[in-house]
Amino acid sequence: MFQAIKTIIFWALGVLTFAVIGYFILPSRYQPLDIINNIYQSNFLLWSWANFDGEHYLSIAQNGYQTIRGQSEYAFFPLFPLLIKAIGNILFADYYLASHLIVAFSLTLFIYYLLIKNPLSITNPAQLVLSILLFPGAVFLVSIYTESLFLLLTVLVFISVKEKNWVKAALFTGLATATRINGLSLVLFLAYSLYQNRVNLVKSTTYLALSMSGIFGYMLYLFVQTGNPLSFFTAQSGWGKSSLTMPWETALNYAKALTIELEYDLVHLVVFVEVIVTIYLLTLLYFVVRRRLLTPPYLLYCLFNLALPLATGSLGSMPRFGLLLFPLFIIPAHTNSSSRVILYLISAILAGCGVILFTRGYWWA
Repeated sequence: MFQAIKTIIFWALGVLTFAVIGYFILPSRYQPLDIINNIYQSNFLLWSWANFDGEHYLSIAQNGYQTIRGQSEYAFFPLFPLLIKAIGNILFADYYLASHLIVAFSLTLFIYYLLIKNPLSITNPAQLVLSILLFPGAVFLVSIYTESLFLLLTVLVFISVKEKNWVKAALFTGLATATRINGLSLVLFLAYSLYQNRVNLVKSTTYLALSMSGIFGYMLYLFVQTGNPLSFFTAQSGWGKSSLTMPWETALNYAKALTIELEYDLVHLVVFVEVIVTIYLLTLLYFVVRRRLLTPPYLLYCLFNLALPLATGSLGSMPRFGLLLFPLFIIPAHTNSSSRVILYLISAILAGCGVILFTRGYWWA
């Protein structure tokens, strides 16, 4: 545990360094939220981690689901804001502090389990951890987002399946499906693992039903509130992500954005990074499949989490969604040291840019 904590602290200092650099080179486009305590509003290093989606998670925790600036908050799954509310009530309604404690605790345990339990059974799990912490979307590991919590639940599912503890695996998967739609990838992971291990049909059905309890519970809540159990999906229209788009349409749109519609500004810089990250992830997937480095359950998990954002017609969150594809990051551990250093350097620079843009209120992912 000490090694995990030391790694997180050292890395967090690097993140803060980039945030300070951003303060001197970019004007702020965000203001501190009025729903957080005044003590945090005096310094951007305290409040800027709640930018973008963080505002909605804190709002849900304090006021329940609402529509803010025409955007329905039903798009955000309930487990994270429920935890914020529960812990925030203990901390005298300091929901912002509660959210940071949840994120820090989740990230530390996630790193700890990767290092100690090594669910992917790789020779050097430290290289995997480094690849995650230097990934371009790394800022979301410390922001008020669900990334760290979901990653913790994911690694707990992986470990439980590895130990063939099916009840634990189903429970953690159920919590994951209450955290975000990507939890369905863990349902697929669990289903294939049950099949591989020839668990009988009755038990498998019970485990899978339990694994879906999170999303089913949320759908029941939405049905009672709105009459539509799929309100979490229709609410995505406010973010331009509720329609199915063919991959070639997405590719064509981004090709135009980077050629005939190219403008030399921060928006198109981010678009360029989104494309690069997507190509990088697809390349990792190719080599993982070619070298047979992952078993079918892990491949199903990765394919689902890669296909989900690609099907929306937007690569706008790929630096963030890419974090969920951490099983693919075993590839850098299989490259020679010089190539790995170059890869880490490029990734760290992009991650630093992400910290600067995010904390100054510019869209990153």
